[in-house]
Amino acid sequence: ILPQGQYLPMSDGTKTVYFSYEEIEGIVVKELFNIEKEDTEEDVKEGQDKDESEQVTEPDKIKIDKTKPMVALTFDDGPSAHTDRLLDIFERHSGHGTFFVVGNIIDNRKETVKRIVSDGHEIAGHSWNHRQLTNLSDQDIKDQIMSTRAKIYELTGYDAKLMRPPYGAYNDRVRSVAKNLSVSLINWSVDTLDWKNRDAETVYKCIMKEADDGAIVLCHDLHKTTVDAMEKVIPALIDKGYQLVTVSELIRAKGEKISAGKVYFGY
Repeated sequence: ILPQGQYLPMSDGTKTVYFSYEEIEGIVVKELFNIEKEDTEEDVKEGQDKDESEQVTEPDKIKIDKTKPMVALTFDDGPSAHTDRLLDIFERHSGHGTFFVVGNIIDNRKETVKRIVSDGHEIAGHSWNHRQLTNLSDQDIKDQIMSTRAKIYELTGYDAKLMRPPYGAYNDRVRSVAKNLSVSLINWSVDTLDWKNRDAETVYKCIMKEADDGAIVLCHDLHKTTVDAMEKVIPALIDKGYQLVTVSELIRAKGEKISAGKVYFGY
């Protein structure tokens, strides 16, 4: 079995390859098929530890109280020059967000991407180069999703099975391709229009007025003014009794299974 993302591109999925003994005789020695007694559990664990050390370590998740209100703050179009400051704000207070990153700019801020995961936030795809998926062929849709997914996996070891289609645009073809890739589509219930107004106070007022229990809030950490707004938004939501959760945490807390090909807007 060749696991997804190892030896083959992520888009190829997990492959099982079968060979007869006659085909591999002389190439693979017989001893490889006989695990010697000297191969102890400690030896196996040592090898596992080595592999795991090369990946980003995720911290323990914050315990979610399903009886209390919760909001999912989400951030598109990063990682940007402002993302680390946003992570600092979360760190000073509490809670987590979901970051929908654009694949072709990830290499510019690798450490930020790793920090998103290591700080306990959720990372997800936002296409490779922000193309509107409904205008593309099935193969191009697949490439937009899987290239970003593979880049995230390469850096963090995390297989991002959520993605936000650029502009929130989807149709039956996009849903079908996503389903075949075991990917769920995430839109929103509160649109801050932060990309348009570029004003921290306007973003703050929008979220405090419109966000309620089960909301998925659309923001963009691409803009300094949005991160400025989060200086007030995050502590204010916490003070009102909201838990700041990831999209996956929100869906599960509301008693729903995360389903491939489904589009989520909030609750």
